[in-house]
Amino acid sequence: MQKPKQLAVFVSILFLLLFSAGSTQQAGKLVSPMADKNLVGLGRMEFDGFGLFPLKNVAVKPKETIYLVPGGHSIGVLVRSEGVMVVGFSPVIITADQVVYPAKEAGFKAGDMILAIDGTKAESDDQVRELITKFSQDKDEVLFQVNRSGKTIEIRVKPEYCTETKSRRIGLFVRDNTGGVGTLTYFHPETSVYGALGHVITNGKSAEPISISQGRILTAQIDEIHAGTAGTPGEKVGSFIEDTDFGSVEINNTCGIYGKLSAPLENPLFPVPLAAAYSHQISVGPAKILTVVAGQEIQAYDIAILRLLPGRSDGKNMIIEITDKSLLAKTGGIIQGMSGSPIIQNNRIVGAVTHVFVNDPSRGYGVFIENMLKESGILPEATETLGNLPQGFSLQNLLQIFPSMVVYRQENFPFCRI
Repeated sequence: MQKPKQLAVFVSILFLLLFSAGSTQQAGKLVSPMADKNLVGLGRMEFDGFGLFPLKNVAVKPKETIYLVPGGHSIGVLVRSEGVMVVGFSPVIITADQVVYPAKEAGFKAGDMILAIDGTKAESDDQVRELITKFSQDKDEVLFQVNRSGKTIEIRVKPEYCTETKSRRIGLFVRDNTGGVGTLTYFHPETSVYGALGHVITNGKSAEPISISQGRILTAQIDEIHAGTAGTPGEKVGSFIEDTDFGSVEINNTCGIYGKLSAPLENPLFPVPLAAAYSHQISVGPAKILTVVAGQEIQAYDIAILRLLPGRSDGKNMIIEITDKSLLAKTGGIIQGMSGSPIIQNNRIVGAVTHVFVNDPSRGYGVFIENMLKESGILPEATETLGNLPQGFSLQNLLQIFPSMVVYRQENFPFCRI
């Protein structure tokens, strides 16, 4: 009859021991490891039972405070891809009454990246055109090595003589570069590394990330604003300023583009660098974004962080809302070209604007600055973001979203017919 009571006492003691082990002790004082959001790291954590005897003693490496110059500057981004991108199909005119599409019939798709032709690396659209002309003189079919959705495939195409261009063609529009207007997020003075955009640059057709062979950023100015409305994303209409290259583009990843600036960055609103926030230091509530809506003048605007989504690997870590009446009047909310605009809260850089909800342009996504710092190499990848979403949960299933970087219209980057 005594066993049930003894078992109950044992379970109760075990529960209390486990419960008390959830606290940490520093210099004899019990504290919660998350009680102070300003607490970046602890020297040692001591897990104990009722403070009577130690259970575990663990050394903890403090997180480094990283200081960044906030961005907000409008930038022009020019990148050249590894290979040549297929952007569409162009008819090969045989006669006035006959046109053919050899590449399409052979299996090419928009968004394919041409990597090589008969073993020769594809480096530019003009070079690809010359290689087709050269190789088609000696053989009926030309072998193309193509990257499609991360997989390398081979496609054989028989070029046809085009009476309009007086050359042998396969019927494709191709392009070897892309560009657009976005916003610089931060500059790290110790390494000269910058981060921008807050999301990856894709080829626009298949939404596959562009593998960059080289790239650069330039100063840009905003000439006009097209305000966003429900169902129609707005945009900043900008222009590059010639001979103002001031940085390289070396990484194109999920949470942004990264490279090095040729000179230190200055922000007139923040003459002194700000600390970068770790994810646990960010809270729901008021914040500000820095962006340009006219010329090159950076301004601060009020927003609200509505929800935190830690643990996401797609860069959508916050739901934000524009609350600044003056910005809403000018832009309607988040617009293309605003991506990368830094988010400031409690005098820290906490993240960047990334996407707009098409059906509600006043709202969108932001990425944690912590994740951008990891991708750029400033913060070690081993530093974990706290928390996770339920498996399979995705707001993208509920709301249509749109990346907020302006991709230049095709007239700015003319296609090459091959």
